[in-house]
Formats: sequence, structure tokens, C-alpha cells
Amino acid sequence: MAALLKPEKSGERREAERLYRLAADGGDPSALYTLARRREEAGEWEEAERLCRLAADAGEPSALHILARRREEAGEQQEAERLARAAADGGNPTALGELARMRERAGQREEAERLYRLAADAGSLFALEDLAKMRERAGDWGEAEALVRAAVDAGSPAALEDLAEVRQQTGEQDGAERLYRLAADAGSRFALPGLAEMRMRTGNQAGSMHLLRFRLEADGRIADPW
Repeated sequence: MAALLKPEKSGERREAERLYRLAADGGDPSALYTLARRREEAGEWEEAERLCRLAADAGEPSALHILARRREEAGEQQEAERLARAAADGGNPTALGELARMRERAGQREEAERLYRLAADAGSLFALEDLAKMRERAGDWGEAEALVRAAVDAGSPAALEDLAEVRQQTGEQDGAERLYRLAADAGSRFALPGLAEMRMRTGNQAGSMHLLRFRLEADGRIADPW
């Protein structure tokens, strides 16, 4: 497949698609999936779904992701979840997380939370973070922080920063500042600029400028001037 990607990078899309089709005709599941994505982007939904089913049957779990989304959009939630679970079993938990977000937007909060937990259990860091934000908005700060710390431990220090932004939106400035500091300690390079911006918005211009100039000490205090 690496050789097939070269024309795509050089902009020769027709040649790329011809080569993808040759690979797909030979049963390459990743090529089938790529063609399905192209047909989806072109609005050819039926052909995209047909190719996705072929790719899924050939062992490409990412194809199940598209099928799950299409079933969810069609209102077939049970079938959508079945496909998303199958994708997760094949190593791609993203579909479960996407279904959770779709149901959260639709106001189905209990269903969304259940699917976020399934996706998180299947290894999705994004689902952990989204679930933390959901618990934060519900006022369950304790579980929100526990979920975010799990995401940090799994390699996503920015999760604390994201939670700080959510807490800031609720007007809890002290709690948001504490989370920004924890995010900085965990290695998020955007945490201090986020904290400085929050201080600026709340009228603490001097504190914002001081923070940006002198950063933090190891114990979380603002560093003294040089």
C-alpha cells in the first residue's frame, strides 16, 4: 500500500484511485476502505456503504466505523451499536466514542455516557476525556477529575487543560486555575497560556503577564522575577 500512496501525495488523484481499485479488486481491505471514504466524501452513500461492507468482511475494522455512523444517522441505533462494538473488538474503539457524541448532541445523555464508558474501556482516550467533560457539566467534579487523571496516566496531559476550560465556563475560576497548574505539571505546553488567558479575561492583567514571563516553580507557585 505504501507505493499506492505516492500518487495521492503528488496530487494525481485519478491515478491514485485507479491503483486503489486494483488493490481493492485484489482483496486489499485497506484499499477498499479508502475507496469507501472517497465515495462517502463524494456523497455516493450507497456505494460507500457497499465498499465498507466489503472492507469489513475482509478484516478492516475502521470500515465498521463508517457503517456504524451511517446506521446511527438512519435511526437504527441498535445496529449502529452492534457495528461499533465489532469495530472496537477489532481494535478501533473510535466508533463507540462517535456514537456517544451523536447521542449526547441528541440529548440522550444516559445512552451517551454508557457508550463513552464502553469506548473508554476499549481503550479510547478521547472517550475518557469526553466522559470527564460530561461528568463535569453534570456537577460530578470528583469523577470528572478521576477520569481526567486516568487519561493523563494513559498519556494525554492535555486532558487536564480541557477540563480546566470546562470548569472555567461554569465560573469556577479557582478550580480552573488548579487544573491548569496540574496540566502544566503533567507536561501540557498550552496549560500556562490558557491560565494566563483566563486571568486576563477576569481582569488580572498583571498576574497574566507575570505568569507568561516567569512561568511556575516546581511547587506550582508563580516564579519570582529574574
